Amino acid sequence: MFKRWDTRNYDIEIILEIFDSIDLNIESMNIPKPRIYDIKTIIKALLIKEFEKLSLRAAEVRVEQLLGVRIDHTVLHFWEKTIEDFKKSKKKE
Repeated sequence: MFKRWDTRNYDIEIILEIFDSIDLNIESMNIPKPRIYDIKTIIKALLIKEFEKLSLRAAEVRVEQLLGVRIDHTVLHFWEKTIEDFKKSKKKE
């Protein structure tokens, strides 16, 4: 556990490493499967966007820098809305 003033809290690469170490059972969730990209890659891209408070177009560039994969901003937008809808439907249940 880092202290709140530790600068490592603001390093997105460390956050992504921690995300990789988490064992998620994404298949058990009823999230639709992406056609091109792995769902973990999509979630990482959205993590980068939200963590760095980027616009969709800026996130597109930053994701390519960090992950080495170009994910179009329209794809990011689609998955952002899809996951939001999934969370809303889970809250209603």
